Amino acid sequence: MTGTFAEADVLSHAAPFLPGCDVLRTHLPGNHCPPLITTSVGAFSAALREAITQLFGARPIVVVGLSVGALVALGLRHPNVRRIVAIEPPIFTRHLWPLAEGFGQMPLTEMQKNFVWQVLGFRGDQIEGRDYSALVAGLTTPTILMLGDEPLWPRRELSHLPSLVDDEARALLMSHPSIRTQVLPGVGHNIPRQAPMDFLRAMQQACAEAASANP
Repeated sequence: MTGTFAEADVLSHAAPFLPGCDVLRTHLPGNHCPPLITTSVGAFSAALREAITQLFGARPIVVVGLSVGALVALGLRHPNVRRIVAIEPPIFTRHLWPLAEGFGQMPLTEMQKNFVWQVLGFRGDQIEGRDYSALVAGLTTPTILMLGDEPLWPRRELSHLPSLVDDEARALLMSHPSIRTQVLPGVGHNIPRQAPMDFLRAMQQACAEAASANP
């Protein structure tokens, strides 16, 4: 699952690198696809859970999520999901100054403004931080977590997004027994673009493990 306002072709070239796997590429609801009645990470996870149930039967599933899509993946509870690959999940949003500033300057539609407020807690100059730590607390699915090492702080001029996973979130994620963490040097938030081979290897590893894992 792609991230907030991702371009339509994000992850569109992944399938050839995952031979033997059927790849279902999804965007967050409302981005290149119809919105849900409710805009929340929990609602997105529930919708993805229902889609998996209807489409894939008892087949083993690997869920790959980017940014907010990684939050959706971490919140997914389904017996057929054998592995998760979570890329830069923004567990705590209150310190995400690059996003707050960036969205504050973008000409957003009303639907996009609602998404930014409901999911990230940004509205104009107002920041009401969202806390997604409960998704981690309830996680039991073996997960590969990928983080960039370019720090969020200090506030500075940016040529690209730094990591959006702050120190508090890193400590929480890296202490979880079901999570294996890879921290990529010289990389920020957009790991698929800045470290594509590491990203592909993580997906391939997760698929191989899911195929051999016991239910």
